Amino acid sequence: MTDDGPEAGPAIGSQPGAPLPLGLWAIAVLLVIGGIAFLLGVAGAGPSFMSGGLIGLQTFPEGRVALAVAAVTMILAAIGILLRIPSAWGLTMLIVLIGLVVNLLAYVGGDPNYLRLAIFVLTAFYLNQRAVREVFIGPSPRGPDG
Repeated sequence: MTDDGPEAGPAIGSQPGAPLPLGLWAIAVLLVIGGIAFLLGVAGAGPSFMSGGLIGLQTFPEGRVALAVAAVTMILAAIGILLRIPSAWGLTMLIVLIGLVVNLLAYVGGDPNYLRLAIFVLTAFYLNQRAVREVFIGPSPRGPDG
């Protein structure tokens, strides 16, 4: 106990030098892999499944543009995560939301990919943990009880 009140352990977000959690490294790697896969899909290189649930998009010029924009966005989100840029958390959540919607539509359409769907669900749950959010937005003003 100090004169300022009870001592609390340092929060992750308040220590820029604290190591980035392993889960965020994994998410950044997955984003980069996904971005590269989309770019390969735009270029027509690699197998068609590289475009995720968006396989048909690369046959249209507008679809290739959308895949290229998605690829760049995913790579920027990965860089933002590694640099702890606060908006990277929101951008990654948006990417996860879109990925969930696309994969749920693929599931309903008879083309389920359970691994991809599981990755998006686990990523959404992981990114919403308090400790992970604090990496980007700083410590919560509330106490340990929430």
